[in-house]
Amino acid sequence: MRLKLILNAAKDYNYLLSRNYKRKIALNFVSQHYGLTFSEKMFLLRAVFSEKVVRERRRKTIEIKRIYDNILYIDGFNVLITIMVALIGGCLFLCQDDFIRDLYSLERKIKITKHMYISLEILLEVLMNLKPRKVIFIFDSPVSYSGEFAKYVRNRIKSYHIKGNALTALKTDVELSNKHGIIASSDSLVIDKAKKIVDLAGFIVKYMSPERIINLFNI
Repeated sequence: MRLKLILNAAKDYNYLLSRNYKRKIALNFVSQHYGLTFSEKMFLLRAVFSEKVVRERRRKTIEIKRIYDNILYIDGFNVLITIMVALIGGCLFLCQDDFIRDLYSLERKIKITKHMYISLEILLEVLMNLKPRKVIFIFDSPVSYSGEFAKYVRNRIKSYHIKGNALTALKTDVELSNKHGIIASSDSLVIDKAKKIVDLAGFIVKYMSPERIINLFNI
C-alpha cells in the first residue's frame, strides 16, 4: 500500500465528510482523484469517519478494565488477526474513531496459520488477567477450517481456566448484533450495532508493537 498517498487521500476524504458530503460520493471522488486501488479505497472506508460517527462510537466504547466480571463476546478472527499483524511486523493504524485496524483481510484471504495460534495464546493470557465472567468467541464459518479452530479454542479456554465457549456463525456481525454483553471488535458493522464495545486487540497491540501503529487520529 502507498502509505503517503493514502494519508493525503485520507485528509481530503475527511475534509469532504466534515462538510457533509455523502460518504459514498466523497469516497468515490477521492478514490478517482488519487487513483486508489480497491484495497486502498476500502481502507479509507474503514479508517476515516464523520464527526457524528466518531462521537457515537466514543460514547459506547468502554474502558478495558470494565471487562472484569462481565460477559465478553469476541469477534474471533477480527481480534486475532490484528494481534497477528503486530506479531509478524505488519502495519497497524489508529483510526479516527480510536480503534486500531490492520489491512490483512483487505489484502488477502483469511487463513488459519501458526501465527494465529500464537496470537490466541497471547489473547488468552490477557483475558486471564482481565478476568471476565465468561468469554464467547464467534468465528466466521465461511473461513476454511473455522469449525476445527473453534474446537481448538474451546479446549485452550479450558486450559486457561476461563469460563467460555467458541462458536461459528455464517455472519459474525449479525450474530454479535443480538448480544447484550460487552463486544470486542474493530469491525464498523459490529461497532455501530453494539451497545458496549471495546477495542481489545488495540489494547494488546499497543503494548506488543507500539512502533508499528500509524496514527490517523489527527489527519
